[in-house]
Amino acid sequence: RRPGLTPILDENNTLQTGEEEIDRTWRDHWAKVYRDESGFSKNKEFWEGAPITTRKIDVEELNREIDEAELETALRKLRNWKADGSDHTPPEIFKTAKPGSGFFFFLLRLFRGIWDTA
Repeated sequence: RRPGLTPILDENNTLQTGEEEIDRTWRDHWAKVYRDESGFSKNKEFWEGAPITTRKIDVEELNREIDEAELETALRKLRNWKADGSDHTPPEIFKTAKPGSGFFFFLLRLFRGIWDTA
């Protein structure tokens, strides 16, 4: 058995444990996910004629300084147990920055500084 191969439930909710059965279950799953029932995926004319929706974006809104509410929302939305980023800092560290705390204002200054130099 290949390393990392684990049992899996097939579409009939039957546990598959053999290597070939597991491979077949994954093959069937991904074939279903990527099935092109509409036929549009390779239709060049369809995609060239597809309408592109645009909306006006306020540049001033995009360029505004990061505010406390924005940082608070971003920290609240961070998910636990995710891989560290390129800075090797686990997201749980950032989540300890509670609004009004010294660490929160440190992060706010840090992110504003990064934003201003980007």
